[in-house]
Amino acid sequence: MSRPGLEGLRAYLRNAAQRNADGSPISLGAGPYEGGAYLSATAAYSLVYTCNTWTADALRHAGLPLAPVAVFSDDIMVQVRRIAAEQRDTGLAPVSPLSTQRDREEAIQPLPGIFSSTAAVDT
Repeated sequence: MSRPGLEGLRAYLRNAAQRNADGSPISLGAGPYEGGAYLSATAAYSLVYTCNTWTADALRHAGLPLAPVAVFSDDIMVQVRRIAAEQRDTGLAPVSPLSTQRDREEAIQPLPGIFSSTAAVDT
């Protein structure tokens, strides 16, 4: 991810939480992991706007060229793996020592239907 992409993601995340009068995010309580918290969101969860569509929106703000429709987590992960493989192949991103051969093989598979790593980015 580029530095401008990281800044786009940070801005998206900052704007994703509702804030109180002093500008602090509104906490709804402790999260399931140490140091985590549930925050009041600016977006409303619904059948058509889920955690997966929210994640895809965040990644688009980071500059990743995700398809306009991403309903399931696999829809997103297939695209992210493919983008990562393309970036590794062109020298834009280092190969992670944590990636497996299976990750690399899955990342270069053609995307079915509407999913394309060259889709327009909404910003």
